[in-house]
Amino acid sequence: MRYNDRQDSRAPRLHEEDSTEARSLFRALAIAAVVIAGLSLLVWGGFSWYLSAFSPRPSPFMEPRQAPETGIQLQDDPVADLDEWQAASRDHLQSSGWVDRQNGIVHIPIDQAITLLVEKGVDQDARAGEAEP
Repeated sequence: MRYNDRQDSRAPRLHEEDSTEARSLFRALAIAAVVIAGLSLLVWGGFSWYLSAFSPRPSPFMEPRQAPETGIQLQDDPVADLDEWQAASRDHLQSSGWVDRQNGIVHIPIDQAITLLVEKGVDQDARAGEAEP
């Protein structure tokens, strides 16, 4: 005879004889679902009320603006304008011409200026006006 087969009421139980009732479990799940649904409706209603009561003003940046009447004009093609400016600067650096004809000041091509600077060095009088770092 095995231990479980005895009819002795004082014998210790080796397993739980009472299981959880399904009805209690379903009741708890139903209460949780109702509470969650109620809280969701409460939050949704609160946000709806808040948005209707305190609707934000539209941003001034979203409104279409017109160009000012001061005569300022925007560039039609900024890339082409930059290319044009760079070409003009490059041409100026590679050409010679008068800067101030009365005082005898000219500009020379940058390559020629670098060569002259290397050959003759920097004049100490010209460096006197520079600030020391």
